[in-house]
Amino acid sequence: MRQDQGNSDNMEAMRCIRYGKDYDFRRTSLPIPEPGKKQIQIRLHAATVASGDVVRAKMGGLLRSKSGILGQEFAGIVTAVGGEVTRFREGDRVFGIVSTGTHATYMTISEKAAVTTIPPAVSYEEAACYGFGANAALYFLQKRVSLQKGQQVLINGASGAVGSFAVQYAKYAGAEVTAACSTRNVERVRALGADYVMDYTKEDFRELSSTYDLVFQAAGHLPYRTVKPVLKKKGVYATTYLNGGLVIQSIQSRLFSSKRVLCGVTFPTLHDVQVVREMLEQGILKPLIDRTYSLDQLGEAFHYVEQGHKTGTVMISFPHGQSANPLLT
Repeated sequence: MRQDQGNSDNMEAMRCIRYGKDYDFRRTSLPIPEPGKKQIQIRLHAATVASGDVVRAKMGGLLRSKSGILGQEFAGIVTAVGGEVTRFREGDRVFGIVSTGTHATYMTISEKAAVTTIPPAVSYEEAACYGFGANAALYFLQKRVSLQKGQQVLINGASGAVGSFAVQYAKYAGAEVTAACSTRNVERVRALGADYVMDYTKEDFRELSSTYDLVFQAAGHLPYRTVKPVLKKKGVYATTYLNGGLVIQSIQSRLFSSKRVLCGVTFPTLHDVQVVREMLEQGILKPLIDRTYSLDQLGEAFHYVEQGHKTGTVMISFPHGQSANPLLT
């Protein structure tokens, strides 16, 4: 990993300089971006490395970032606002999710982006946990399924960023939650509020007598045929995994079956971060942070996430030295 030297008036960023299986990053000094009329400038205090970031680094192609700066989830402080901004002001602590650009000490985004203020009692790190995972979980549990009180839900892959939020949101919605995870994560997932935690190395939910209104595959992939027997008559199998076969099954289930298959691509929305803010403000969400890396260690963080064994969120911390901006001193 190579490093470029910059001056103290610029921001520091980690740029992806090579995509593919041997992806690599370079520390680069860049001019701090100025906000447009309807934009806000944010000094980042926390960001993450999500599985989607790793996919982007490995795939390249159309997934390349124009700036070379990856990262989706963030939390920080508003340091400047455009002349037509009405939602935010300098000094606001904010968090959210964007398509790319959070692996740098500053960023600018539209005030209409998926960003909102952080509740007073919540830290930057806690807020940054709930972008990608919440976005994916809410897309299925709230928007596609409209989870109801008293429904029985199985969340497979409950210890990841998506699954850990899904467990907490499902309980928030009043569902009865069974969570499946590996042995080392059983107690951590139980602490999130699941009614029953299943160690999938010792139990297979497909061999139990229980049936569910919803089976949510939050990580990895299980073929629908193996899940179908545990779904109730009008049950739903929802998965974050996506391929052509699942799309066909989704269409077929809608036309010919009382049971449904749901898959799809999620996009950041303001609604999602507002739901997260409400839950954070009520003290409902418990952060699940696996490891924390510095910005300089971004490559190490990517390789760790690539292994597929993270629990919850992998956090990126930012240096806080002297700054010409009085809000940051």
